[in-house]
Parts: sequence; C-alpha cells; structure tokens
Amino acid sequence: MTTSTSSARREHAWDLRAWAGLGLLVFLMLAALPFLVSSTYEASDETNDASIYVATARALLAGDGYSYLGEPFIVRPPGFAVLLAGVMRVFGDAPVAWNLFVSLWGVLACALLYVFCVRRIGVVLALLCAAALFVHPDFRRMSNQVMSDVPGLALVLLCLLLERWAAAKRSWQRDLVLALAIGASSYVRTLALLLVPATLFARWCARAEEDRPLLAFARQRAAVLVLGVVLCVAPWSARCALHHPTPPVDQTFLYSYGTGMWHERPYDPASPRLSPTTVLARIPQRAEPIVTSLVTVTSPERVGATERGSDEPSETSTPAVLGGALLLACCAWMLAEKRRASEAFVALTVLLLCVYFAFRPRLVLPVQALAFPAVIEALVGASHARFGAFRAWIARLLAAAVLVACVQRLVDRELYADDYRERDRAYSAAAYSLSTTLTDERVASAIGWHWSVHLKRPVWSLALAGKRGGARAIQDVLERHGIDAVVLSDALPEDRALVPLMTKLWGEPARGGDVSLFRRRR
Repeated sequence: MTTSTSSARREHAWDLRAWAGLGLLVFLMLAALPFLVSSTYEASDETNDASIYVATARALLAGDGYSYLGEPFIVRPPGFAVLLAGVMRVFGDAPVAWNLFVSLWGVLACALLYVFCVRRIGVVLALLCAAALFVHPDFRRMSNQVMSDVPGLALVLLCLLLERWAAAKRSWQRDLVLALAIGASSYVRTLALLLVPATLFARWCARAEEDRPLLAFARQRAAVLVLGVVLCVAPWSARCALHHPTPPVDQTFLYSYGTGMWHERPYDPASPRLSPTTVLARIPQRAEPIVTSLVTVTSPERVGATERGSDEPSETSTPAVLGGALLLACCAWMLAEKRRASEAFVALTVLLLCVYFAFRPRLVLPVQALAFPAVIEALVGASHARFGAFRAWIARLLAAAVLVACVQRLVDRELYADDYRERDRAYSAAAYSLSTTLTDERVASAIGWHWSVHLKRPVWSLALAGKRGGARAIQDVLERHGIDAVVLSDALPEDRALVPLMTKLWGEPARGGDVSLFRRRR
C-alpha cells in the first residue's frame, strides 16, 4: 500500500455535514457583504496597479485594445482588466461596484478554501479557517481594492482542487483540464504558473514510490500538463514580443516583470542584466518582511513603511515574527511529510518573493491563506495519533481564537481610518473642482494613475521621468506626449514637489480650491 493511498483513507468524508458547512459559510459571507463593501476607491501607494487596471479596462471598452496611454501594455496579462471591463460596461465608473466585484471573488476564495481543507481537517476546522480568512482585516481591505490579488487567490485554490481531482484518477483528459485552468488563471494572476512545478513535484514524489521510469513519468504525468499550459500562455507571449511599448518606458515603473527582475533599470530592457549575486542579495532584505506579513499586512506601521517606499516595517513585531515563522515551519513540515502540490506551491511562492524586485506585503496572500490550515493539520495529525482527540480540541480552540482576534481587529475600523482616505479625499475634491475646467487637453500630473480614475480620462505621469533624469526628462515627457495641462494638488507631496518646476516652465497656475492647474503657454 502506498503512502498516498493510506493518506486518502484517513481523509474526512465529504458528506451532508460538509455540504451544510459550505452552505452556512456562503450564506453568512453574502449576508455580511453589504456591511463590508466600501463605496470608496482606495487611492494609496498599495493600489497604483488598480488605477492601471481601470485605465486598461477603459481602453478595452473604447476599442483601443489592451493598452495604456496609447501604447501596448505588457507588464501583466489582460485577464483581470477584461473582467473589470465587463463590470464597467454594466455599472460604469462606480467604485462600489468594482469593490463588490472583488469582494465576491473573496467569497468564492473562502468557499474554495473550505472545500479544499474539509477533507484534511474536517468540517468544523475548515469552517473556522475559511471564516478567519474572510474576516481577516488584511483580506477585507484587499477585497475592497480593484486588484487581482483576491481573484488570483480564488483561481489558485480552484486549480489546487483540480490538481487533487486529477491525481485521484489519472488520465490525460483530467491533466488537460488542469492545464487549461492553470493557463487561464495565469492571465489573471501570473503567480498561478507556479502550480505547474508544484504539481510536477507532487507527481514526482508519487512516481518515486511507484518506481516509475523517468521517460514514462514524463510522457504519462508531465507532458499533457506542461504542453497544455505552454499552449495557453503562448498567445500572450507572442503578443508581447510583437506588440510592445517603445523602451525605455516613462509611464510605468516597469517595462515588464522580466525587466524588473533581471535588469538594472526596470523600465529599460536594454540596460545591463543584474548579476546572480545582486539578485540573491535581496534575500536578507526580504526575509523579515515576508515572515511578519504573514500575520499582519496593513498595520499602521507597515502602511507607513510602504508609503515611504521601504520593504520593511518601521519596527519589528516579535509576535508577528514568531507567528509567521510558525506558519512557514508548519508548511515545511507538511511538505516534508505529505509532499503535496499545495505545500510545494507555498514553498515556491516564498522562494520567488525572496528574490522579487519589489516586495509588497499583499503578495503573501496565497501563502497566508494556505499556511494556517497547514498549522491546524500539523497540530491535529492522524486520527490514530497519540492524544489525537486532545490535539483536535486544541486545534479548534486555536482556530476559534484566531477567528475572534480577526473579528476584533475588523470591528476596530479606526485602525486603518487615515492611511489612505486623506489621499482619496484630495483626489475627489480636485476632480470636482476641475470637472468644468478641463476640456480636451492632454493632462499630466506628478503621478497620473489615481488622477486618471477620478478625472475619468487619461493622465500622464511626470515624476517617474523626473526621478530618472531630472527636469530635462520631465520637459521631454511634456513634449513627447503633447501635454497641454498639468494638475497638481496641494494635499499630495509628490504634486507639491513639481510646483516650482512647472511655475518656471509655464508660469503661474490657475487656482481652484487646493489645486494648481498649469496650462502650456502658446
């Protein structure tokens, strides 16, 4: 009898109790959404990508293709922008509809987490784990951001369920379904591609137990999966090779993810490649933020750190370090003991984040979602383990305590009251004052991403070029893109920094409220 067969026999059954638990979970989540969905668009440093998603979705609806400010967009695949465009076609520029759309993906993610965990840890524990994720303050905030993180988590969990389904009864048809699911998911969240090596790892371990020849393994267990995913992502890769923006780019931080990872200047693919030593030197800088982010992402200290552009929180929280280390240790333990695709995916994600060019705490969400059930499973152990019943009760108490702690932090909404709302009010007020002033001019600002959402029009950015080449580079952007007007808000520090230069170039601005409007002198 193989190890996998023995493990399967120890799994909890999917029965009426499991269906009842799923129904209860979904009902409670949907009932809570009206109280949890924000009507505000979050304009923070953590949601710069959100504004680009909105801009690319608008371009799709306008018939301009998948583009940003008139140029092909290749930084990330179009999946989420296409989905968002569908929402915008129906509801228009309504942030509450956008947030509800992402929040519904969050409901799906928690439901899939429950389905994924129930056979491993039982109905009660799976219900507690899924509920704790749903009310976790970090997850709630991300569920109100127009970002692909939460939909990406749902798709990863769906693919992991399909991986387990494909492993239960081996056939090329099931492998093809899994390959198509992973390939399609990667168009929403590229991280889903890590499921391919994670699945191959789990299958390789099973192959070692079965003493299957290497060539037979490659033909029967790897070929359909790998080729299917390659065929899915090939159109996007070909499009990026044939239709791309002119480098170096001046409107985004990156030319592409590959350029960001491996080149000295992330906006210029012609810049020198980074040495392996330089890439590996990122690991010590990433270790502490990754570990602590597994426990808390959006604490005031961490938000302040990310707004300043730092990879690390302003101070190290010992409970967060210990909690994050426990989560990773239990994942590593389960990986060594079970050798499954889910824990392999967690390990690969952590390894990727260790060398990632720009770590953001929200990137740990898939690890965060999968790690806590791994802790519970490690604590419960096999049903026949020593003190099995006692350990099960300890696991339930732990899961319940985490759930209560998440609810308490969620109720304390003032914890996150001011970290982005002031910026949002600044953008909203400025957009209102400019609504009757701007006509068909080409508009720019220091950072145009959030401005474009509130002004409902393309807005170019000047600060990125300024950081790279100073005043001369800003003038080049103004000329190259034919900018006619520049809007700067007194409430935004990056805008205030450009006022002296724009006054020197174009003279005194028109004032409306706390907004300066510069127009090109003819």
